[in-house]
Amino acid sequence: MPLDVARLRDSDLASDESPEACWAAVLIWAASWHQVPAASIPDNDNWIAKQAGYAQRGKIAKEWAAVRPGALRGWVLCSDGRYYHPVVAEKARDAWKSKLEQRWKSESARIKKHNQRHGTSIPCLEFDAWIDAGRPQGQQLFVPGDSADLLGDKPKDSGSKRQGERQGQGQRKRKGAKAPSSADELPTWMQSLVALYHEVLPELPGVRVMDKERDQALRDFWDWVLTTKRPDGTARATNPDEALAWVRDYFTRARNNDFIMGRGTRSPDHPNWRCSIEYLLSSRGMKKVIEETQEPA
Repeated sequence: MPLDVARLRDSDLASDESPEACWAAVLIWAASWHQVPAASIPDNDNWIAKQAGYAQRGKIAKEWAAVRPGALRGWVLCSDGRYYHPVVAEKARDAWKSKLEQRWKSESARIKKHNQRHGTSIPCLEFDAWIDAGRPQGQQLFVPGDSADLLGDKPKDSGSKRQGERQGQGQRKRKGAKAPSSADELPTWMQSLVALYHEVLPELPGVRVMDKERDQALRDFWDWVLTTKRPDGTARATNPDEALAWVRDYFTRARNNDFIMGRGTRSPDHPNWRCSIEYLLSSRGMKKVIEETQEPA
């Protein structure tokens, strides 16, 4: 736990309480740092006294009664039955944000390195957008010339290095699905659209097989984005870049839909149903996503 020495030195705790109470307070802060939620402690006097060094073998020392008020200075009992300290909570929040920012920077660097290595243009999310998307990390990235992204037997493997290792390996054709001989045969916009689906919705089934039906569904969806208008009469997209931006927003809206993400209770007739890219490309799926959000799409 980071200790703000100047803040502690100039605090009311240091000036008004005894040295014993101050030391007990610091020990309790340190203990709360490793609790879940962080910066909280249970409403249990024996536990608190033990963390402060005033309980042994289940017995609370008599000195604890005099030290306790100062040691618990600033702690607030909240509705979940736990005490929280606003200053420790502030430090925990800042530490968590710093940790997330480091993860985001690592993920952004991975994507940039992948783009440089393979000549792709997979977009990097801004920090806030990355948070809203569920903090995706290590998702499979598209490699031109490697159909393993669409036909691979290892959908869980991710990272540019493993994808590079798969280049040139034999392709396994699935019965009943006519796949392209190379991912290069897919239009650039289709590669980008599928990459967006994997990036924004990594929990949903991945696109590993490209047959005629799926290819046509993607083309119909793309044409719809480029040729239709919003309720206010403005075009959804006038060029591929605007279309991909609209698709990202569409997939983000889908991510916020409890039904699509399986956060609600399924009907008895379809208890194991999972949303797939086909559903999101269909008219029914688009109505579900677009009409259940307040902002026009």
